[in-house]
Amino acid sequence: MRSEYSFAALKGCRNPYIKNAGSMTWNYRLVKHVDSRTKSVWYGIHEVFYNSEGKPCGMTENPVDIIGESVQEVQNSIKLIQRDASRRPLLDLRRTKWAKST
Repeated sequence: MRSEYSFAALKGCRNPYIKNAGSMTWNYRLVKHVDSRTKSVWYGIHEVFYNSEGKPCGMTENPVDIIGESVQEVQNSIKLIQRDASRRPLLDLRRTKWAKST
């Protein structure tokens, strides 16, 4: 199941692969999807990217996979995802206005 709103272009966003100590360039967010055909609702964790004003300007097309080369690495990823997702409100794709790069 995939929402028609499941991807916002990353063009112009800050580098999504670096967490900057001075300002967050991306984080994990709990995202609400609504299937356009069936109207069924589902949720997933995505990496969401931000422009220089801190506004969301893109996200991963698919929810993240939690994988690692060790049990500890997977556990650390889960902790980071839990921390990030609990610090920000739910991102409802039907209501999200994606910002442009600044």
